[in-house]
Amino acid sequence: MKRSSAVYRQVARTMLGGTAVAFPGMRTGVERIVKDSTLELRACPFCGKKAHLMAEDTVGGPAWTVRCGYCLCQSPSRYVKQAAIRRWQRRKI
Repeated sequence: MKRSSAVYRQVARTMLGGTAVAFPGMRTGVERIVKDSTLELRACPFCGKKAHLMAEDTVGGPAWTVRCGYCLCQSPSRYVKQAAIRRWQRRKI
């Protein structure tokens, strides 16, 4: 079961006497679609719809992923933008 970052923050506050801390790589839950007119991503392998480059703010910097806008299929998160794009473009399906 995946815990949300809010749960981790609450645990950290409880353990540290009310002081809020952030762990490296902790996700803050803020995601945004990155618009790039020069970027051409392959279509989703499951539904064939358009995919989008997403950036999620984390304590260690943005975590990049490519996600289908229809069925929400996504690549694994990477801390390097080009690595996330390469992972989506070079998939076997």
